[in-house]
Amino acid sequence: MKILIYIIASSVMIGQIKVIPQGKTAFTQAMAMERAGNISEAKLIYAKILEDNPKHQPSFFQIRSIFTREA
Repeated sequence: MKILIYIIASSVMIGQIKVIPQGKTAFTQAMAMERAGNISEAKLIYAKILEDNPKHQPSFFQIRSIFTREA
């Protein structure tokens, strides 16, 4: 068990496993990513928010806006 925890902690620190924030923090993080130009990361977070809560309108509008700009 200690080995598993060590492997997971090491992977997170190295950046191999992406941790997606939850709730309002996730939306705030996605907005910051989008403003910083990390569009692919922002899309992943918005998608995760919508997976957890399909009625989260702010995430829907933001991801729709990204896809519209990319089209």
